[in-house]
Amino acid sequence: MKVKLTSLLLIVILTVSATAQTFPTGDLNEDYIVDILDMQIMAGQWLDFAGCEGFGCPEFDGVLGITLSDYDYLAANWLEDFRDRTVVINEFMASNSSASGITDPQGDSDDWIEIYNMGEAALDLAGKYLTDDLNNPTVWQFPPDRPSETTIAAGGYLVVWADGEIGDTPGLHAGFQLNAGGEEIGLFDTDGTTLIDSIVFGDQVGDISYGRWPDGYSDWRFFPTATPGAANDTPYIGEVADTKFSSDRGFYDDPFSLTITCDTAGAQIYYTTDGTAPVDNDVATADGILYTGPISISSNTSVRAAALKTGWMPTNLDTHTYIFDASDEIKAMPVVCLTGDEEKTFFLPDGIMAYPTLRGIEYERPVSFEVIDLQTGASFHENCGIRLHGSNDTRPQYTIGEDWSTCWIDWWPHMNTNKLGFNLWFRSTYGNNRLEYPFFPFIDVDRFKSLVLRQGKNDACTPFIKDEWARRLFREMGHVQVTGSFANLYLNGEYKSYYNPTARGDQEFYQEWYGTENEFDVITQSGVRDGDSSAWYSLINYANSNDLSDITKYEYVASKFDIPTFIDFLIIEIHIGNFDWPGNNWDVHCERSADGIFRFSIWDAEGLAEQWYFGGGCENCADTAFEDFPTWSGTAGLNHMNDPISQLYRALKANPEFVQLFADHVHKHFWNSGILSEEHLLMRWWEVFAELSDVLPYAGPGVVTFVPDVFIPLREMYTMDAFEANNLIDLSFGYPIFNINSSYQHGG
Repeated sequence: MKVKLTSLLLIVILTVSATAQTFPTGDLNEDYIVDILDMQIMAGQWLDFAGCEGFGCPEFDGVLGITLSDYDYLAANWLEDFRDRTVVINEFMASNSSASGITDPQGDSDDWIEIYNMGEAALDLAGKYLTDDLNNPTVWQFPPDRPSETTIAAGGYLVVWADGEIGDTPGLHAGFQLNAGGEEIGLFDTDGTTLIDSIVFGDQVGDISYGRWPDGYSDWRFFPTATPGAANDTPYIGEVADTKFSSDRGFYDDPFSLTITCDTAGAQIYYTTDGTAPVDNDVATADGILYTGPISISSNTSVRAAALKTGWMPTNLDTHTYIFDASDEIKAMPVVCLTGDEEKTFFLPDGIMAYPTLRGIEYERPVSFEVIDLQTGASFHENCGIRLHGSNDTRPQYTIGEDWSTCWIDWWPHMNTNKLGFNLWFRSTYGNNRLEYPFFPFIDVDRFKSLVLRQGKNDACTPFIKDEWARRLFREMGHVQVTGSFANLYLNGEYKSYYNPTARGDQEFYQEWYGTENEFDVITQSGVRDGDSSAWYSLINYANSNDLSDITKYEYVASKFDIPTFIDFLIIEIHIGNFDWPGNNWDVHCERSADGIFRFSIWDAEGLAEQWYFGGGCENCADTAFEDFPTWSGTAGLNHMNDPISQLYRALKANPEFVQLFADHVHKHFWNSGILSEEHLLMRWWEVFAELSDVLPYAGPGVVTFVPDVFIPLREMYTMDAFEANNLIDLSFGYPIFNINSSYQHGG
């Protein structure tokens, strides 16, 4: 039977071995390859209680005795060949944040890769390649003309920043970023085909590096202290097994006893039931309760737990929320549970409400995010970061109160300022750096860097229905578009209200949509979300300063800007009567590549028919964005305003090709059962309404029924009149009907 030594003795043994020549673990005869000769040496010492070290000693696990656990080390490196290897990938960090204190020369907390020179002479990596895809070796090449930065001294180290910012100097900046969810790193020779070294890794942990132990050896470990550009420090001895809960998160009617276990011998479990974190890094917090036996659960409770063991990497923080006696209306929709410290995550003095008007990652707080969905059987959990969501107008209005329901003052609906909007950010600092779940309809993207939990600020009567309806219609028209779903929200086990979880149109979303790692420019009416706006405003300036009736100049704009998407964007926003557009509520994106092209998407279309609710009819249904919207602007409409949408519309309209294309798209979408035909609009409206109807507090006449009963039937006539008045269609000409093989077709 093996007897385990103290952690200190293990560290001493490993430190001694680190001073030896860099041979693969298992290379007992030190010929730089693990083979049958090494197996023979181990066989000669099998089951010896040796306590040996150095040359010829098969004591690999730091525990006295030559047994199967030592054999596992040798087997893991079977035929590992170091004979022609002089440099290796030695350490990397795939999820670096400001908390690590490690920054590149530009001051950014970027991911990094360390290369170690095992040889006895300096080596210049100029012309060699580094990649995050072993099937694509030449992703990034070490520069050929910077020897002071690409040369590694004998026994030295070189750091490459994996940030995708190849133009940055000083420092070596690779043309890719690392995925903390697991991927590959490869170092290839100058021919672009000969592999020098590689590592295929799994999930990484924020601000914890992964590397060889000792330097250059084949044993990969996590390190509590990262050392880019220096010898690897003492690693964790091992990883504590994840905690297991006897009862999964979900709905319950009867009390039960909850058991929490961990398969790692000697690990201690700490838990809380008040939303606070039971552990912080490697130690229990003051709020953490040492688990000693089953926990009685009889009411709404969020249990958070983690396991610790000295010298080992702790588990992540698990959370399970148990909901009792929920109504059928609550169960009819997915449930989102947010769990966190009342004072440090959510409210005063240090939570996200402490600085409601301020933005940025420095105002982000850790939170647990769970989804429970009885309809699909989904039950999952991610730790992430949370920030407040909302415009510069909304944030100053936020208040702290118990009632998060829809607020009514007399007969007019108003925003409940206690009901907060949230942004959720998934980073490996908290756990996984993406939420991987097909959360939203109508889009194929199922990996998200961030989500928005929309609270329905300007949509108190039919919360989210109009906005979600418009976004799904635009996606159905064939365009890149975030969409959302509906959910009931619990905060620390307490029911708050219904919400609209929505994908967020950011760089990571578009990378997933287009299947690329290229960066994006993402611009909204509020400014730059990702990248920068130089290419965007260069395009607008070109359109404004050139006569686009010239087909050559029109086609230049068409090479930079998706005109068909823009036309559909105009048509749907005009038709739904969004009173807070075009000067507000838009976003545009473009891939930073030779083929990149700017495309608009819909965001915040909840202004649909807003001012017509209580008019008794549809007196203002003839209002359109050509002259009347946005209602808050003194100079209104596409024909007069100087926002980017209005400027591009007027510049493009000068070309008859644009006008013809506009008319073609009107024909396609409005007639022959098109997406904007009355029957299709009504079908989609009631489809979205059905997802939320169980929890709506008010659905009487003049509110929910106004859009399907009044607005939709009347709106097409006014929309067509507006298109004709602005010379975009000719209604006297009529429109063609294509009946092909007894089927009516869209066309134009």
